[in-house]
Formats: sequence, structure tokens, C-alpha cells
Amino acid sequence: MNYEDDVLRDETFYPYNEASSLPAFRLEMWATPRTDQRGQTLIGYRLTQIEVDGESATIFEGEDFAGSPLHADDSDETLKSLLGFLTLRPGDTDREYFADYSERQLAFARNHAEALSIYADERVEMKIKDITNEQFDEKLFELAREAGVDYILGLPGVYEIVSEEMNNEVLDALASADEA
Repeated sequence: MNYEDDVLRDETFYPYNEASSLPAFRLEMWATPRTDQRGQTLIGYRLTQIEVDGESATIFEGEDFAGSPLHADDSDETLKSLLGFLTLRPGDTDREYFADYSERQLAFARNHAEALSIYADERVEMKIKDITNEQFDEKLFELAREAGVDYILGLPGVYEIVSEEMNNEVLDALASADEA
């Protein structure tokens, strides 16, 4: 990785469970200073297979992935999108897609890609489903306090709602200020 200060994600996945004799996988993602034709950051990535004995081997590495403009580069959605490409298997797409795969990459695609894809999807979805309304509200209020009133009122539609709701209080406060 050439841009160690620009780490977006560093995740280790255990699709077979941590006590298994089957491998785990580590996905590192980092921002590069380059962009694609849409202006999206080109994201660097390294997918490593980690054997139970601690030996590891890089399966994929590159700096050529750009996520959706709808999602942040470090988001769960971008991670899932990248894994969607890295975990393609023969039969998922055209045969030519795998023409330049190494033996290690083909072995991964045949033996582990499906398990990693399912595990990563479930893990990301579980993180979201496990959030309670109370946790969401607490974090929302924390972020809103940090952002400040000017930012909040600048959000599309918020000013209109707040000004309508507080109309009488604002008018009373202005009238009181004029009398003083």
C-alpha cells in the first residue's frame, strides 16, 4: 500500500468461524490521489488469505476500484461493492473475466469466494440491524450538536419546518425586543 495515511478500511473476515481450520481473509482499502472519469476516488485494495498457521498470501491487489458516487469511499456499501467484484465465481459472469486470474485467484474463486461474499454481506447487514432506535437517536443528537444549528437549518427542508413550528415564538421574541 502506497498511501498508508489514507486507510479507508481494514477488515478481517472469518467466513468459516474463528476456530475453523479453514482460512480467514483480510481486506485493506485505501484512498489513492487519483480519480476516475467521474471524479470518484480510485481506491486501492488488498485481499489477503490468512491460513490457520498464520501464513498469508495476497489474492488480489490493485488501485483501480471506484465506488458509487452515492456512497462514501469508506462506507459499508463501498466495501460490499468491492467484495462483489473480488468474490465473483466462474458461472457468475463471462468466462473471459477469469482469463487473467492466477492459479491462486482461481482457487480462491472456486473454494472461498462464495463463503466470503455471504459472510461479509451478513456481517454488514447485522451491524445495521443491531442498532436500536435509542442508539440511533443518541448518535443523531450527538452529530447534530457537533454540526451546529447553522448546518442543521441549512439542510434542505429543515429551515421551512423549523420556521413554521417556531413562528409564534420568533414573532413574540422580536416584538419583545422592539419594546425593550
